[in-house]
Amino acid sequence: MKPSYNVPIVRRKLVAFETTEIAFDISKTMFRFTAGQYATITLPNTSDQPVTSQFHDFSIASSPNDHQQLRIAIRNSTSFFKTTLLGYPLHTTVVLEGPSGVFTLPTATDIPLIFIAGGIGITPFMSMLQYISETHQNYRVTLFYANRNGASTAYAAELQELATRIPALKLVLIMTDDPQWQGETRRLNAAVIKEYMGGNLDRYRSYTAGPPAMVTAMQTELRQTGIKETNIIIESFTGYGQK
Repeated sequence: MKPSYNVPIVRRKLVAFETTEIAFDISKTMFRFTAGQYATITLPNTSDQPVTSQFHDFSIASSPNDHQQLRIAIRNSTSFFKTTLLGYPLHTTVVLEGPSGVFTLPTATDIPLIFIAGGIGITPFMSMLQYISETHQNYRVTLFYANRNGASTAYAAELQELATRIPALKLVLIMTDDPQWQGETRRLNAAVIKEYMGGNLDRYRSYTAGPPAMVTAMQTELRQTGIKETNIIIESFTGYGQK
């Protein structure tokens, strides 16, 4: 059984259209995690609700080196869980459990990496990239991050800043429905990935996080790029499946 802690909400802020980052104070806990993992948040005093409305799993957006605050990000919705969590006054305590998941960086830094994020699926990659930046490890990363438009792109400014601090990070922002966007607008598929990466991708390891339909589609596309099946890594957990 994973350890659990009572942690207060200390900050909320919008990071994109209808997308909120929530920070919890973990300074008085021993909660430790590896970049890319997720945690379970349980609401207090909700035993009268269906079990699936009492808790959610969330990938962690903060660096594992930050022992003061743990950050998650959520797409706002009208569900009981999210409206309750967003409506709590600051310093309300929730239950934090974990960490969980194996959606983590390889030990060897010489394996070239492809990160593919859709929407709020950027959160585990934020944790990974902050960790890479802070530890100065020599991972070579290409991040494809797809959204409809700039307004819905969470952490856009932070990612641009990380790209200036990580020499081997290539950032490909994709906006599929934004007339003002001058960058990539095509739907991400095998052909687009090959075009950006060039050459044979059999040495690459890929990580995909996002809405379930997008993750499933990208698995099919990635098989067509030459990446080995064992190097196609995805994370599936209840946080993406719940509203």
